[in-house]
Amino acid sequence: MVLSIPLNGRYIQNEVVLGLHAGRVLRGKLPTAKDYRLTANDRLRDDVIERLTCDFEIDVAQVRARHGAKPAALESSAPRLQALAADGIVHVEGSRVQIAAGSCILARTVASAFDAYRFSSGRTYSQAV
Repeated sequence: MVLSIPLNGRYIQNEVVLGLHAGRVLRGKLPTAKDYRLTANDRLRDDVIERLTCDFEIDVAQVRARHGAKPAALESSAPRLQALAADGIVHVEGSRVQIAAGSCILARTVASAFDAYRFSSGRTYSQAV
C-alpha cells in the first residue's frame, strides 16, 4: 500500500517497492520515496480537491478567499471543467462546482481538473483516469 500524506507543509509518499521500503525500515530510516515542499497554490488545490472528493461540490470562490488566493489562481482548471460540464458530469454555476447526481463515482476525475501537476509535469501521485 502506498501512503501519501501532507505533513507540515510537505507532501510525503512512502516507497512503493517493497524491498526498498523494507530495507529503509531495517536501516532505521523512514521509507519515503517522494518529499515535496508544498506551495501556497498546492495547498489551495489540495483543499479544492479534498472538498470535491468528500462533498462532491465546492464553492471555489470561498476556498480561494480562505487561502487568500487571487481569482486567477485556478484559471487553468476552467477548460477541463467546461469539458466535464459539456459531458454532464459537473454543473458549474458561478463559482460553484457540483458533481452531477450519478457521477459521484467520477469524483477523482473531476478533482483532477484542479491538479496542477496532472497534465503538466512528471510529478505524479495516485491518478484518476
